Amino acid sequence: MLKPYKDPYGFQKLLAFQKAEQVQICCGQVTRLFPKTKTLLSLADQMDRSARSGKQNIVEGWKRNTTKEYYDFLGFSIGAIAELEEDCNDVWKGFYADLMGIKGIMGERGMKKGDVENENRAGEMGIGSENKID
Repeated sequence: MLKPYKDPYGFQKLLAFQKAEQVQICCGQVTRLFPKTKTLLSLADQMDRSARSGKQNIVEGWKRNTTKEYYDFLGFSIGAIAELEEDCNDVWKGFYADLMGIKGIMGERGMKKGDVENENRAGEMGIGSENKID
């Protein structure tokens, strides 16, 4: 027997859902700026799907019948957002040369090799130091 919902749309009140929705919107704004090459279209699609999954897993977990299932789906949501974060880190580190120099939604630009100011800023944030070649 399915449990009756006191508030079937209560997930919309959750801060986690609201933030995941913001992430999905921002991700779409950024990935629309990607050049239309095969690799970057695939990356943009994967990033958009990860962002969507982060939000949708919160919704699906809310609609499940047990607290354990709800927690499981929150875990899936965390995993999807972690995947998106790692894709963003790859872009930031310069793994996709075609994205270097493209202005982001907050006005920042991707790092270019030899860009000392951005490399210093990335180092301060702990990004890319493990891949640094001396």
